[in-house]
Amino acid sequence: MSCAKKKQSSNTITALHDKALAHKLVSLGLNKATASLLTGYHSSVFESSYVPPKWDHRAKMGWLNQSGADKAMADRIIRIVDKVYEGNYIRAVDPIQLIEFYETYMLLHPRDEMTINRIYYTLGHLYERQLSVTGCPDCGKPMVYLDVKMHQHCGICENKEQREKIAMRRRRALTKVA
Repeated sequence: MSCAKKKQSSNTITALHDKALAHKLVSLGLNKATASLLTGYHSSVFESSYVPPKWDHRAKMGWLNQSGADKAMADRIIRIVDKVYEGNYIRAVDPIQLIEFYETYMLLHPRDEMTINRIYYTLGHLYERQLSVTGCPDCGKPMVYLDVKMHQHCGICENKEQREKIAMRRRRALTKVA
């Protein structure tokens, strides 16, 4: 086989792989504009594979200032990044890494209302240094925040504290009834 034919064959395999990657991204719910940006294909290429996500997560970061489940999800993303990249948060994510990251997150936390879009935007904000990361004073694990005044603890510790308060109220209510 001539060198030109080998190169053409290699380019065809790469193009097919990239197209399959684009279809995989949109089948996981990544918005079409972002998939186009990551793969270089026009959104019409993967129109048939697009599956709209259950939740509509945009690039805005207001969800990071909330307590409860949203804040806990952000901290879980940071903790996976911390384990995978060993604390090096400043790193651009390619399409394969994004798919692997999303699938890993969903394996670890299947009940969370997480989308591949939210992960993509969160990792992008980390890469652009728009988010701050510090250690939680309670558990010592990494936590993310926009405003340090709003969150003294990570979302996971806050959730745990909220669940304990609810359980205590229920126990008190049951003892009053009895």
